[in-house]
Amino acid sequence: MGFIPDDYDSQDFDIESEGWSLYKVEDGTFIKLRIVLAGVGKAYPNPENPEQLSFKMEIPPPIIFAITKPGDHGQPSTSPPTRQDIIQEDMKFTPIQEPWNVYRLKDGTKLSTRILATMISKTNKFNPDGVRIYFVDNQPQIKAVLPPELKKKQVVFIPPKPTVTV
Repeated sequence: MGFIPDDYDSQDFDIESEGWSLYKVEDGTFIKLRIVLAGVGKAYPNPENPEQLSFKMEIPPPIIFAITKPGDHGQPSTSPPTRQDIIQEDMKFTPIQEPWNVYRLKDGTKLSTRILATMISKTNKFNPDGVRIYFVDNQPQIKAVLPPELKKKQVVFIPPKPTVTV
């Protein structure tokens, strides 16, 4: 740590661990999801309740990667997929792993994030490498363990909005 000066609104953090959520879809495809923390602000009192602390976080859209069975490749699509391109919606899937990504903030807070798939749908479109495209509805989860000096107050996060990603 030490990259971001103390007088900035953001605080520095170290990565303790980052991993991929992994799902096996009913058609044999594996879907990998990853969410990363790009930035986090300093804890500040919640204006509506001074007994609570809030954090603002920067979490970009998740990274989604499909590993398809041999033979499930096609001609790269010339247009981006839309919901009208779905050929199998709400597919059954099995979580294989859903690890927490763990970050240590400069103020001592241990912040953990992970991304969970909530629905997986198959499209008739293929990416530039010929890999089938899936829509993966997902939900980020966030938790924190505060250092003793911050434990006097409750913590409220301003989470990123759930995303629907291609």
